[in-house]
Amino acid sequence: MIQSTKYIAVVLIVAALFVVAVRFASPRWFAGRPTNISPSNEKINGLLEIGDSWLREVELTHAADQYDCLESAAKQLASKLAEFVQDNQQRFEETVFIRVHFEDSQLPSETSARLVMALEHSLPLALLEFNQQLNVQLLHSTATSVQKDEAEAPVELRIATLPTGSKSGRSPENLVLAASVFFDQRSSAFPPLQIAAKNWIRQWSAYRNHPDHQHLRLFRAETLDQARTLLVQELASEWCNRKSNNRLVQTLSRDQASKLIQQQLSRLDLQVDQFEQVFQLQMQDGSQIPALTRAALLVDLSPQRMDAVQSLLDSSSHRQRERFWSRLNLLGVLAAVLMIAVLGLDRLTLGYYSWRIRGVAILLASGIFVLLA
Repeated sequence: MIQSTKYIAVVLIVAALFVVAVRFASPRWFAGRPTNISPSNEKINGLLEIGDSWLREVELTHAADQYDCLESAAKQLASKLAEFVQDNQQRFEETVFIRVHFEDSQLPSETSARLVMALEHSLPLALLEFNQQLNVQLLHSTATSVQKDEAEAPVELRIATLPTGSKSGRSPENLVLAASVFFDQRSSAFPPLQIAAKNWIRQWSAYRNHPDHQHLRLFRAETLDQARTLLVQELASEWCNRKSNNRLVQTLSRDQASKLIQQQLSRLDLQVDQFEQVFQLQMQDGSQIPALTRAALLVDLSPQRMDAVQSLLDSSSHRQRERFWSRLNLLGVLAAVLMIAVLGLDRLTLGYYSWRIRGVAILLASGIFVLLA
């Protein structure tokens, strides 16, 4: 009888020690490592980027549904101009003069000057994409050089603005540009360029250096879901790293912390702004299909916001730890009851059924361990 009791006690003690070891082992082994979407993550000056969709060359090869700044839209317009020059190269001499004319007088002169400067900067690279050796020069009213007469500028690039569909109307920050090329008494229209100015994307370093923007972070990926996943992983990893020195405090793994943050992301209210861009692929029949997407997410990780994240994870970790101790206490009570029952049954049967009682006790102990572990 005493020997049977010893066996049962050893089984229960081993089960309890295993539960404690699993729950409070080093997070390095049990908390889990952050799962990266791709090995090409890059974090610089508060910017975390994944994938190759944000390479600048993408804008020269594909048209997009919208652009984050004038300079980005100018790259696509330069690409269309280079394609026009390529198609009509036999009709031009070594130097092609293109006069830029803005048909909308309400467009601020500063905005038009920025667009022309961006075109001048992007056009040579766009011409190289077509292996074009012609020299193309833009003539416009803001140029410091002497303007050529109309005969020396047979090509005219006409740019106008279209309604944006927003209540704010047209502004330097929200534009839809309609561009067309007038040549040899014929006009060829380019697809409209919608600009939703997001200065924080292109000028991130300067934008974040502002005293009011030190707490902002930028996440760029192929989709908004991936960008949000990067944000969630970053927050979970930061919390786990902060708690990793105290094994009795951290009971949430990185995956558990990530899942909890993902569920409560909207309530945490971290997002400041977002931008999503879809690049189209031109098919041989003239139709376009989505070829590439990219997205940017601007978030606020100020101390107040981070305190909310930490409070969320700490409270969940505390509840999980309390549940564990409750189960462990219950396991101890059940172990004591089982030992008393075994001793009582063994005494009543005068030891004739010790092995059967012992086997049943071991099965019950294993079942309790499975249910409460």
